[in-house]
Amino acid sequence: MPKPNPLHPAYIIFGSDRVKVRRAVARLRARVVSESGSDLNVTVIDVGGADAEQRAAARRKEASEETLAALATPSFALGTRLVLVTNGHRWTANERRPLVAYLRDPMPDTVLAFEGETFGKEDALVKALGGIKKGNECVLCFNLPKRYQMVGWVQRTAVREHGISLGAAEARHLLSLVGEQPERLEREIEKLAAFCRGGPV
Repeated sequence: MPKPNPLHPAYIIFGSDRVKVRRAVARLRARVVSESGSDLNVTVIDVGGADAEQRAAARRKEASEETLAALATPSFALGTRLVLVTNGHRWTANERRPLVAYLRDPMPDTVLAFEGETFGKEDALVKALGGIKKGNECVLCFNLPKRYQMVGWVQRTAVREHGISLGAAEARHLLSLVGEQPERLEREIEKLAAFCRGGPV
């Protein structure tokens, strides 16, 4: 089995396909835990949800301070450590500046990962990690396809994630019953896979 590529100092994982974003974050987290042998090396900091504006601004400031403090604090366990920032897209451009400065000289054996819904091409964090482009392992964008592409998305998800073959008519029928929310579609495809046991849908 080929050895995986070394982890980069930082990642941005984002997009409207929340299922794939969560999976990518979970894979990164599992790899750090596997390599370090402890989940003590994982620090999760949430920038906060879209609650009242005043509270949200206070939480964003707290999260920025917590992130910088976590990056500057040595780990309790040996090996690579992960500082995972969820809802990172909620920081304003000014609030991201200290983290952009950190990326110029990151801590060794530390991985900083930002999870979020949207990061623009001109975002300072995105630019600091090489931009949104094919082949850039540091900026991972997982967006849902356009409406006319959803049938193909359902078919690919069924094969790739659950090992079942779904025809175009069946995929359209599933979309008409369930809707286009990826989490619900994923659950229903999983149920189909359990019911069909590898047979045709």
